This record gives sequence, structure tokens and C-alpha cells, in this order.
Amino acid sequence: MSNKTVIVNEMADFPTAVSSVITLEDDTLYFVTNDLSTSSRFVLGADTVVTGSDGTLITLTYTGTGTMFTSVDQSNKLRDISLACTAGSLLGISDTTNTKLFQVVNCRVACDKIGTVEGVYTLNFQNVYWSSIITDGLTLVGDNGVISLTQNVGVLSAGSFIDFGVSTFDGFSITNSFGVMAAGSAFLTGAADSANVNAGGLATVINTRAQGAGTALVGITQTDSLWEFFANNGIDNSRDSLLATHGSATIAISAANTPVIIDDTWTFSHLSRFEGTAGGRFTYKGKGAHVNLIATITADIASGVDDLTFYFYKNGVQEAGSAVQREFDSGDPGNIGMVWK
Repeated sequence: MSNKTVIVNEMADFPTAVSSVITLEDDTLYFVTNDLSTSSRFVLGADTVVTGSDGTLITLTYTGTGTMFTSVDQSNKLRDISLACTAGSLLGISDTTNTKLFQVVNCRVACDKIGTVEGVYTLNFQNVYWSSIITDGLTLVGDNGVISLTQNVGVLSAGSFIDFGVSTFDGFSITNSFGVMAAGSAFLTGAADSANVNAGGLATVINTRAQGAGTALVGITQTDSLWEFFANNGIDNSRDSLLATHGSATIAISAANTPVIIDDTWTFSHLSRFEGTAGGRFTYKGKGAHVNLIATITADIASGVDDLTFYFYKNGVQEAGSAVQREFDSGDPGNIGMVWK
């Protein structure tokens, strides 16, 4: 028999509670075989695992108003068990080392709040059925590594399913998930302009359904540079796009074969993962895309007849192959189109 497995048939099989706190042993799997209830909360040790035989068959209930599971600087897993804490929070996770992994896998959860997670290296929620989230969801704090949610289903009555606040992370992913949100609740809440995403990081939301009267995104938008949204209902797909127009100013060309920037009076009616200046510099802010450039130019010249050549410039360097030339006659404005990738 394994000396790392404890069969839990009744609450007495867990370590004895001290001041309503049950401290679980390091390197130990607690296998719960019956529906159990306690007013004591759990403190997880190093590599502690709490499991049952199935995520819908065995229920461990915490009747207190605090946090059901807390963990400090440890890697842990909750799996194949139904967890209930309808007066309290499920999780209080803190990792000051930013090296630990916390996982919730194949579980059903009914809670007042999911709770808080701070500083983890990896947080993984896989195949979790959040059957009831009463007051609030998950709150992220501090600087985190990778946060991954796969095949989650949630019913949210209030608050935000995930609230990033001013926390940061290297990577975030939610895929193939489904949420039902009551009025006044939100799916994802965070900071504007990708401020939650660390440099070099990326957040993705793919093939996820957020239904009900709640709001899909608060603070975050599908145009944010380091967020990628694709094939979700209620949230438009992310796009790399910019629409700019020039204010028809006169551009002085002092010498032949010496290009002059068309500048000064650019205005923008649409920006998605781009930023632009009135001076004519358009900067891509997204992550790893090929960008198609399309320009249409209507121009006239002050006098006579001349050939004009137009170019795209990248980082201040001329893209010679982008050159497009045509003849212009004074008093007879002409149009020319440009396409470049």
C-alpha cells in the first residue's frame, strides 16, 4: 500500500483540525470516498493532492465563510471531486517564488467566490464545471506566469468570472469553454490597452461561448494589441486594421528623386492593434502578423506635367519594390492605388 495515499472515508481520516484549520501533509494524496462536510478549512502542503473517484459523484463541502483551500508557495492539485463552499471562497493561492503549479481538473464546484490567485507560475483549470458562482469569480493579483482554462463551464450570478484588475501575466488562454452570465456580471474584466499582459506575452480567447444578460468584456477589448479573440460568440474576432485619411495638405517637393513624406494632417477613423500619428507614422502593436497595406491617392500638381512616384516606408527605410508611378497634369487631379505586404 502506498505511504503517500490516505483513504478518507470520514472527516476523522483527515489530519485533526486546529482552530478550525486542517493542515494537509506534504507529498500526500487524499482520496475521498464519501460525501463529507466540515466547517474547517484546508491548508495544502507541498505537492498535496485532494481527489475523489469522480467529479460528480463525491462531494466535499466546506460550510464556513472563509477560504476552503489555501496554499502558499506550493504546487497542488484538486481533481475528480465535487467541491462546495457556497458561503465562502474556494481558493486562496499565493506563490512568492513564481515557480509553482496549481491545478483544478475534472471537478464540479459550487462556491460563493472562486477566490484569489497571486504570483503562480502556472494555473490550470481543465474540465471544470462551475455549477454556481454566487458573488464573484477568480481575482488575479500580482505578477503571474501562465493561466490556462480548457473546457470550463460556468454559471455566474454576479461579479466577474475572471477579474485581472491590475495584475500581470506572461500568458493567458481560455478555450472551448461556456459561460452563462446573469445581468450585471462580466466574463472577463481587466486593464485597457493590454496592460495586464507582460512584454512578450499573449492572451487568447478561442471558441468560447458567453451567454446571458451579462457583459462579455469590461476594460478589455478585441482591439487590444496583445489579446487574440477568435470564434467566440458575443465578442468580435480580433483584427489587425487601420483606416487613415490625409487632410489634403500641400506637400512641397524640393528636388527630383528625393521623396518627401506625406505628413502633418493624418486622421484616423479606425485603429485596431495599430497606433498612428498626424505626421504619418503607423505603428503595429500586435504580435507576429503579416500586414497588408492598401493606399489610394488622389493628387494634383501646381503646374506643368510630371511623373510622381509613391513609396511605402518601413521604420524610416524605403521599400523600393513598393514604388508606383503615374503622370499628373496640373489642374487635372489623378488617382493611383498602392498595395504592399
